Amino acid sequence: MMLVAAVAFSVLTADGASVLNYRTTWIGNTYGGAADSGGNRQWVPIAVEAITATPDGTLPSNTPWDEGGGELAAWRNGRAIYGWATHGWGNSGGDAIAVNDKYVYAGMSIGNEGGGLVGRGDYPDKGRQWFGVTRRRRSDIAAGAPFAGGRGNLTTPTQRSFLLVGDVGEKDDASIRGLAVNERTLYVADQFGHQIRSYDAMTMRPGPSWAVEGPGALALAPDGSLWAIVDFQSAKPRLAHFSATGALLPDTVTLPADTVAVSLAFDSRNRLLVADNGPRQQILIFAPGSGGASGLHADGTLGEEGGIYGDASRGPAASGAAGTDLAPRASESSSTPKSTSASKSTSEPKSTSEPKSASTPNAIDPLRGTRGRSFPPGTPGPLRFNGLTGVAADARGNIYVAMNGRGPRTIGKDNGGVGDGAVIEGYAPDGRRLFRLDGLLFVDGADVDRGSVSKDGNTLSVYTGNWHFTLDLSKSAPGSEWRTAGFTVNRFRYPDDAIFHASRSQRGMPMVRRIEGKPFVFFTDMFSDMLKIYRFDPAREGETAIPAGLIGARTIAWPPERPDRGEWMWRDANGNGRVNRNEVQGTGVPADDATCWYVDLHGDVWEGFIDRGVRRYRVQGLDRIGNPRYDYAHAETFPMPAPFTRIQRIVYVPETDTMFLSGSTAEYPWNKLDWNESGKVIARYDQWSTKRTLRFQIRVDSWGTKAEPVEGIAQEGDYLFVVERATAQVRVYDANHGGPVGAMRPGPEVGGHSGYIDVPMAMTAYRRANGEYLVFVEEDSLGKVILYRWTPGGPPH
Repeated sequence: MMLVAAVAFSVLTADGASVLNYRTTWIGNTYGGAADSGGNRQWVPIAVEAITATPDGTLPSNTPWDEGGGELAAWRNGRAIYGWATHGWGNSGGDAIAVNDKYVYAGMSIGNEGGGLVGRGDYPDKGRQWFGVTRRRRSDIAAGAPFAGGRGNLTTPTQRSFLLVGDVGEKDDASIRGLAVNERTLYVADQFGHQIRSYDAMTMRPGPSWAVEGPGALALAPDGSLWAIVDFQSAKPRLAHFSATGALLPDTVTLPADTVAVSLAFDSRNRLLVADNGPRQQILIFAPGSGGASGLHADGTLGEEGGIYGDASRGPAASGAAGTDLAPRASESSSTPKSTSASKSTSEPKSTSEPKSASTPNAIDPLRGTRGRSFPPGTPGPLRFNGLTGVAADARGNIYVAMNGRGPRTIGKDNGGVGDGAVIEGYAPDGRRLFRLDGLLFVDGADVDRGSVSKDGNTLSVYTGNWHFTLDLSKSAPGSEWRTAGFTVNRFRYPDDAIFHASRSQRGMPMVRRIEGKPFVFFTDMFSDMLKIYRFDPAREGETAIPAGLIGARTIAWPPERPDRGEWMWRDANGNGRVNRNEVQGTGVPADDATCWYVDLHGDVWEGFIDRGVRRYRVQGLDRIGNPRYDYAHAETFPMPAPFTRIQRIVYVPETDTMFLSGSTAEYPWNKLDWNESGKVIARYDQWSTKRTLRFQIRVDSWGTKAEPVEGIAQEGDYLFVVERATAQVRVYDANHGGPVGAMRPGPEVGGHSGYIDVPMAMTAYRRANGEYLVFVEEDSLGKVILYRWTPGGPPH
C-alpha cells in the first residue's frame, strides 16, 4: 500500500544557497593538492611503480597512470619539486626510470585515444600503441630533451623526446620494465622483445643488444657492468650479471628461495640493494668481497621481516635474514593498536621528518637489526614495507623505498595496485626514517566506525577501501587530523579476496556497521556488481579485513563457484576466506538490473533495481565464525514507489523507518548517457515498512540556474547531503522538509580542486556529539578523500 501526501518540489535559485561556515580538510594523502609558494601543486600520486635517485637525494618517480597527471614526478626532502601534469593527451607513464647528470629517462607509452589523435602530431596508427622511453630535462621534467629521430607529441613541450622501442597492438603490453644509465650508455629492459637493448645516452642511437628471458629491473654497478632481474614475471625471478656489452659474467647472487626480486640499486658503499616483494618484504643487501674475495655476499637487510604483515610476538613472518627494528621514536607510541578501537590505536605518523632515536641498534650499517616492538599484522610503521616496487640510494648513504600495497603490476594489467596505497620512504644511514609520502586512496570513500568513538568524542576510526585511519578531531590544521592505523588487505593470507578479482581491482566504497557489537565493513563498487562483506578478528589477524561474504547482482567472471546464471550470495562458512562451492546459494533469477546497495545501521542490506523497486535482506545474526548471515528466504521486496520508475540510490534510517530514494520518474526520465548518476529526483518516505508515505521530493535540477547532475546522497541527523558530479559541490538540504540549506565546495586548503565524482557511494556523513558534521567525499584527481567539517550555526573548527 502506498499513501502519497501533498508534496511540493523544493526550488533553489542561484542566489538561494547560503555559504555555510565550514572547513575543508582531507585524509589519505600527505598533501591536499594546494600549490606551494613556488607554484608546485603538492600531492602524492596514486601509484609509484619505479623510483631512482640523484646524488643529492632528488627522487624522480614513475607510474603508468595517475589521475591528476603526475605519472612522472620528482621529490626532494619529502616535497614535490614539480607538481603539474607531465604527460599530454594519449600519453601514459611507465614502470621504469633512471637518471644521469643531464637527463631523466622514463618508461612511457603513447596511444591515440581510440584513433582520435591520429594525424595530430606523430601518434601511432589506430589500433596500435607505442612503448619506449621519454627523455626529460632534469631541470624541468615536464620539458622533453629532444634528439634526432625522437618521436611523438609534435605540438607539446615534449616533442621529439620519445625513443620508440615497441610498436604493438593496442591490447599488447610492451612496457619497459627496467632502465639504467650512466653518462655514456642507456640500458633498456625490453620484456616484450626479450632483450636488453643499449643506446648512446646523448644521441639515443642504438648500441649492442642481447637476448634475455623476461628482463626486468636493471642496475649499473660501479665498474660499469650491468645487473638485471630476469624471468621477472615468474614465480622465482633471479639475478644475472652482464658486461657493458652483454657478455654473461660468471659471478652472480643466489637469492633466498622465496624471494620475489622487483627492483635493484647500488648504494654509496657499492652494495647491491634488492627489493624483495615476497613474504619477506625487505631490502636484501649484498656487499663487495673483502680481503681479495670476489663477488657479492649477503650483508643484511633493511626492513622488518614480513613487512607490514610481520608480528614478532607470533614468530617470523618469512624465512631468511632478520629485519631491522628501531626503538620507539618521540613521535610514535609503542602501544599495540586494536583495529576496532580508535581511541587505543597506535597511528602511523605522516610527517615528512622524524627525530633521531636515542638508540638505533644495528641500523642500516650493516642493517642486521634486532626485534623490539611488536605490531599486529597490517599495522604500519617505520621499516614495515608493503608491496615493494622500487629501491634507490643517493651519494649521502640514504636509501629510498617505494611501495604501492601490492608490488609491480602484472603484465597486461593496467590497474593492478592503483589505489592500494602509494608510499615513498627515505632512510638515513643510521636507520632514521627521514620522511614518508602517502598517496593511499583512489576511487575510494570513507566511513566512520560509530563504535570506535572515544569518550571525549575527539578520536574515532575511519575505514576506506584498504585502510584504517584514526582521526584526532581536536586538531584543526588542514590535513592534520588523520593517521594511518592499519592496512586491511593481506594478499599472502587471503589471496581469494575479491579485491584481486573484482572490477578495477579495488574493494570499493565502504559502509562500516556494528552487528552484535562487532565491526564489519561492506563495500559497493563503481558498477554495483556485488556487495562485499568483511569481518575482523584482531586477536588473530590484526588489522586484516577478512572476506566474510558476497551478495552478487550480476553474472560476472569471478568467482567461478557462482551459479551460471542469476543472483547469488556467498558466506564464508568454514572461515578460510575463500569461496567454496558448497558455501554459495542462488535463486536463478537474473539480477542484471541491480543499480545500488545500502547497508543500514542495524546491518540489513538494501538493493535497488531499475524497475523492480527495492529489496531488503534482513541480517539473521552471526554464524559460528562471526560472519553476518543473509539468505534469500529472509529477503523482502518492496514494489517501485511512486513517482519513481528507476531506483539509483538508497538511504534507510531504521530508527525512524524513514527511506530516502533517488532515481528517475516519468516526468524526469533516465538519461542513459549519465550511466552512474543518482537520478533527477530525490524523495523521502515515512513509515516505509507499512504505509510508505511520500513526505517530500526534490527535483535535482532546481538548484540554481546551472544545476549539475548529482552522483551521491547521504543522510545524517537533520540534513541530507547531495554531491554534484562535475563540480564536487556538496548541497545541503533539510532532511525533514527538503528545503535547501547551503553548499560546501573544495576550499583553498585543497587548492579549490576536486576531480569528478563517479561512484555510487561517493559520500558519507557523521554527526558528532558536539553537533559537528563530518562529510567525507571521494576525490580521485589528487588521491584522497575530502573531509568537510561543519557545525550548523557555529564557526568552523
